[in-house]
Amino acid sequence: MPYADIAVRREHARVWSAENVDRIKARHHQELLAEPELHRQRFRAQDLRRKFGITVEEYDAMLAVQNYVCGMCGRPEKVRRNGRVLGLSVDHDHVTGEIRELLCVRCNQALGVVEAYGCSAAEYLGNGPIMIKRGVSTDPTSGEGGL
Repeated sequence: MPYADIAVRREHARVWSAENVDRIKARHHQELLAEPELHRQRFRAQDLRRKFGITVEEYDAMLAVQNYVCGMCGRPEKVRRNGRVLGLSVDHDHVTGEIRELLCVRCNQALGVVEAYGCSAAEYLGNGPIMIKRGVSTDPTSGEGGL
């Protein structure tokens, strides 16, 4: 049934989906069993569009520009799930939503922790090594040797 108003159409779809949850789950499960690769591709496309507003083609273009490696460490993804190497994660600014680059799981998680706790990794790393090894000072100005 055609709708002149998109808001009415969306509301109808929302209500229908809420009333037919079991039916939708059963259909998705049948699709998954029948064609798992097609189902995976559809989910990937929906996920990229919903979370980041990009298409699979745009993701693949970003991947090619980065030579299929992480934008932070420069290495390919190695983390596996269900026997597959994961794709690179879409790194984005959580405030503006702006996409930065594609990152491996490790770099993406590390960056997320740094951002969550409000510290600057560059500032932290820029302080240089400040370590204590068995009570020996590593401060070069102290005159007590070092490492």
